[in-house]
This record gives sequence, C-alpha cells and structure tokens, in this order.
Amino acid sequence: MALKVRKGYIIALIVIAIIFTGFYSLKFFFKKSLEEELNKVFNAQVKIGKIDLKFFAGQIQIRDILIIGQGEFENDTLISCEKLRLDLEDFDKKTNSIVFGNILLDNLTIKNIISENENLCWDNILNKEIIEKDSLYKDDEAFQKMSVKFRQIVLTDGIIENIDRKNNKEQKLSDIQFKLELNSDVEDLEANFNLECLYSTEMQNELKCRVNGDFVSFKDDLSANAKICLNEFPLSCKFFMNTDSLANSKITINANADLSNIKSKTNNYKGEILLDLEALACFENMSVSKMDYCLLADSLVIKNKNTLDSIFINFEYDVKLNNSESFANSSSLKNLNVCSAKENLTGDFFMELSDTNYCLSSSLNGEFSYKNFAKILELENKNFDFNLEAKSDLKYEYNLHKNSKQGDFLVSSNFTSPVFEMTNAEIEFKNNEFVLNSDFSSKYSKGDFVINFGDFTNYIKQKPILFASECNFSKLIIPKFEIDEKKVSSKTIPSFSSENFKPYISDKLKLSTTCKIDTLNIFEKDIFNIETNFIMDSEHFVFKSNKIILEEGYLQFNFEKLKKGEDNLFITEFDLNNFALNYFLDEDTSISGWLTANIQNTIYLDKEKSAKSYGENKIGLKQFQQQSDIFGEYGIADEKYLKISDFEAKFILKNDSLNLLPFRMKLNDLNADLVGDIDLKLKKLNFNILLDIPEHYYTNLVKVALYAFSEKSEVKLPKKPKRIFRLLKIQGDFEKPKFVIYE
Repeated sequence: MALKVRKGYIIALIVIAIIFTGFYSLKFFFKKSLEEELNKVFNAQVKIGKIDLKFFAGQIQIRDILIIGQGEFENDTLISCEKLRLDLEDFDKKTNSIVFGNILLDNLTIKNIISENENLCWDNILNKEIIEKDSLYKDDEAFQKMSVKFRQIVLTDGIIENIDRKNNKEQKLSDIQFKLELNSDVEDLEANFNLECLYSTEMQNELKCRVNGDFVSFKDDLSANAKICLNEFPLSCKFFMNTDSLANSKITINANADLSNIKSKTNNYKGEILLDLEALACFENMSVSKMDYCLLADSLVIKNKNTLDSIFINFEYDVKLNNSESFANSSSLKNLNVCSAKENLTGDFFMELSDTNYCLSSSLNGEFSYKNFAKILELENKNFDFNLEAKSDLKYEYNLHKNSKQGDFLVSSNFTSPVFEMTNAEIEFKNNEFVLNSDFSSKYSKGDFVINFGDFTNYIKQKPILFASECNFSKLIIPKFEIDEKKVSSKTIPSFSSENFKPYISDKLKLSTTCKIDTLNIFEKDIFNIETNFIMDSEHFVFKSNKIILEEGYLQFNFEKLKKGEDNLFITEFDLNNFALNYFLDEDTSISGWLTANIQNTIYLDKEKSAKSYGENKIGLKQFQQQSDIFGEYGIADEKYLKISDFEAKFILKNDSLNLLPFRMKLNDLNADLVGDIDLKLKKLNFNILLDIPEHYYTNLVKVALYAFSEKSEVKLPKKPKRIFRLLKIQGDFEKPKFVIYE
C-alpha cells in the first residue's frame, strides 16, 4: 500500500513537473513567436521583455514592449509600454467570438516624429507586402469571421509627444489617464469615457484638460456627450454624425459654456457662449464640401470683485462655406457690442461671395484696448498691448451687371509684444479689395509693409485671385554678420495666385516672390543691388535671376526643380564674373575672371524605392587671373600673375560616383590634362593629371618641393624639347589623399 501511495506521489510530481515545464516553455515559445511575427509585420524593431500567461485566471501580461524605428528613426523609440494586460472573460467556439473583460495599458508612451527631411516616423511603418502575401490567417475563413469584443480599456500615466525636428518644435500630452467602458455586447455600442491630461509646449504654460462623457453608435449614427474642463474653464459638448458611407457624412456639434460655472477669486462671470456647427464631409479624401457654424456670445458680463469695473460682450458670428462646383459662401458678424466704462465698439459686418455676386456691408464703429481690459481683469501685462479703432459705413455690391460702392471702411490698430511691434496699422477697402499697411519693428528689423488680400471680383470673372505684399526695410540685422543698419534698405514683393480658385480650397497654388536689397554692408564693404526671384507651384520650384552686383563684378545663379514624369530634374546655373571675391580681398590682391556652371541632375526611385541620380554637368572658366607671388617664391622670374586659360570641364554623375571626362587646362605656360573619378559612397578619389611643364619652371626649388612625392614611372611619358613631363596621381580618402609624382 505504501509503495502504491509513493508511486502515486512520484507520478503526480512528474505530471506537475511536465505541466510547469511545458507552461514555461510555452511562455518562451509564445514570446519568441510573437516577437518574430511582429517584426515581420512592422518595418521597425519590436522587442518584448516578458510574457506572463495565467491560464486559470484567463490573463495575459506582456511587459516592456518597445517599437524602435528604422532609417532616420533608428535611434528613436516610437512606442514603449511598461505593461499590457488582457483579461479574457469569455470564448464561445460556436459563435467564434472572444470577449476581453479588461485591456490595461500602463505607462504607454507614443511619439510622433517629423524628421529634418520632413518624413513622418509612421509613414510605411507596416510591411504591406508581408501582410497581403504571407498573413498567417489570410485564407482562414474562421479567423476572418472571428468577433473580438471588450468591456473596458484603461490607460494610466500615458504620454503622447509630437516632435518636429525640422522646425525644432515639441508638443506634449502627459499624465494621460483614460478609461473607456462599453455597456453592450452587440455591434451597436454604448460607452462611457473619462480622460485627464496635461498639454504643454515650449512656448506656453501647461493646459490641464479633463473630459468625461458617453457615446452611442447605432447603425449609421454616432452621437456623443462630453463635459470638458480646460484650466477650470467649463464646456459642455454634443456631437452627432450620420454616415451612410465614408463619402457622405453629416456632422453636427453643439457646444455650450456657462460662464457662471467659472470659479475665480478676482472676477464674477455671467452669460453663455454657444457654438453650433454642421458639416457635410467626405472621409475618403478628407475634405469638407459644406460647413455652417454659428458662434454666439450672449450677454457676457465680467465684473471685477474689488473695483466693480466690468466688461460687457455680445456678438453673433455666422459662417457658411460651400465648396461644391456652384457655391455661395458668406461670413457675418452681427450685433457686436464690446464695452467698458471708457470704451465701446459696436456694429455689424457682412461678406458674401458666390458664382455671380460679391457683397460687403459694415457698420463697425468705436474702439477698445487690451490694456483697459487687462486692468479690469487683473491680467499680467508683460509688455503686451493691442488697440483697435473702427470707422465704417460701407455698402458694396458687385456682379456682372453692377458695381456700386457707398461709404468707406477703415480699421486702425497698434500691436505690441516683447519681440515684435506693429504701429499705425490700417485696413482699408479700396479698388475692390482689402489692403493692410503698417509700420513694424523688432530687435533685428524695422520698416513698413503693405498686404493686398485679393480682388474677389476676379472669381466672378473666372480669373485668378492675386494676393500680394510689399515690404521695405529701413533696418536689417542678420545674426553673425556685421551689418551697418544705416545702409540697409530692401524691397520684397511676394504674390500668390491660384488657378481654378475656390475659396478655402485651391486646385493649384503658385507662389512668386521678388526680393531686392539696394545696399548691404558686410565687413565694412558695400554690396549693391541684390535681387532674387522665387517661383513655386505643385510641380516646379525655381530660384531665377538671382543676382548680386558688386563694385567690380557680379554673382548670378539660377536653381530649378522640375517634375519630369515621376522623376525630379534639378538644374543649377552659376555665373560668377570677376569672381566678386576681389571685393572682399586686400587692396594689394587682385582676382578677375568668369566662372560658369551648368549642372543638371535627375533624381528617380528604383524598384526598391531607393533614390538614384544621373546627369551630365559642365563647369567652365574664362580669363582667370590672380596676382600672386608663388612664382617668385620658387625662383620663376617674370610671372606676377597666376593665369588660367579658358576651359570647360564635363563630369557625369551616376548614383554614388562622379566621373570627370578628359579635358585640358593651361596655367600660365604649364599644360595639364586631367581625368578621374570619385566614389561618393566610399569617399574615395582617383585622379590622373599629366603635367607638361616648361623647362624654366623646373627650378631647383621646385625639384626640392616635389622630391618627397616623386617615384620612377613604369609608363613612358612624352618627350619634347625644353619641356618636362610628369604624371601626378591623387588617390585615397577625401580627408587624406595620397599624392605621387611619376618621373
């Protein structure tokens, strides 16, 4: 009997050992398989620290999840999660459904990164070829019909970071606490949610946000209610969307802020702010075809508890946007009344543009200033100010049969901040368009500008609408350059035009800018007449006729990027007369000549989507001459100038290599025949230069200087009376090339 019991214990221990061994082997196998599968699916490196399987509790815990980018983002962790927990509540084999009770994400960090090359880290993150071709469950009918549901999602201590490396900007949502509870098992969902987070940027203080509410999804309708609190500012919001398809969706939003709910030690608040918005949207191409919204500030009163001074605000702002082929867009500001004990601004403003009609009317009159409001509200000023004065009695109408204008429109303003100041600013309506002109000043600049906001009658005439601006600098400081402020003046004229213009949606946008600087002083040298032209549209990018005129020469260059099918063609032309360098050299130094370049390279993508390039390029030099003592230093008499005869060199660029075609150049009485190539990928170079040297150049000093690099040549060199031939080889790395002269 004892033997049988002992055998029973032994068998039980063996079974338990097998179970635990199998269990831990399964965990190891599951972790490895999951990592391998995820690394196939993602174009990124996926790492998993640990997986805990609790079969009896129906729980899976995955710890220390990391997704690390590739290429430009190979040093960036895009997603990290300390713990992901899945609680399995039910599995029904008959209905092929899985129900998770809880999904818990702890310490989840997500980064959205834009690189210096303007690439987003999430672009092409999924390996679509693997997903489409090698999906494990692609042909599994049962898997495709499987239904996955969950009761609750909880996120604790989450972080979302937006990093723009090109513009050096960062935004951050931190301390995210999110909870989503589903109240139904069917496809038509009911749910409650709670969210708390902090929003911060480098430029502003933190914004604390709390949101709680619920949403219902039933057939083609989705509705939600939410209570939002932004830094103790309360807001109620209702959202409704009806969508038969992604191409036709109706969205309605109603928001309400009751100011009496604001708690403040300084002020009492009364009144409401209401927002009603309705839109027709197409989510297939992410466009809005029609949008109407109304913002109503209804009898807002803000009263200072200590001084009893108050501000009264009342207005209604309506906008209707219709971007269909036949549209009528309008914008109106009605019943505006902003007043305090000392200031008052009242009136209406209306603007409407359609296929056949353009109307304007305004009765805005009065003034108000930020300083007066800041004093009542006891806001910190910090050298900030803004004031506005309006005088208008405008009535304007234009169509193909009528063009009438009665009255005028004038709004003047001054704006001051710690970094920028705008004074004597005025907005007028003249010649069928609004025009803004103003003086400005900052730490680095001072001047005036004019902006034309476009003649919208051109839309009715089916002509492009032009936006233009002009800027004149009386002072301009460029950091790291010594510039005499008194001698700087410039004029910039950018203009914008749009073909087939539709307000708010442009089919094509063309941008052209001309910049002129009459006189610029750098290093106590005056540069005259700098002019540059910039043109850009959807397929072209052009810097044209860029010219810097100096006292003794000029620099001129053009740059173009053109679309050539699916390829991009880059063209650079460079023209340097008298080198323009002579202007910055010592008085005893003189350079003259004419350098030209024509570089044309085509960039294309190969089958592996790698960027490749090719092109034939030219560099030329004419009439080069530089005052130099180099000949005298080596005992060569009667040569006071280094001269290079006219030549044109051609080189071919192919992907990672540059091939210099054979050409001849002449330095004074020395001839040189050049040929060679450069490996741009390995940073290696290989050049052969055959030197034809006149005998009287080959002095003892020259021989001594070249002795350390000289070797016997295995190749027969040419022979001519009173001429010496040498072969110069330049090989090796860019940084430390090897020079050998063969005799």
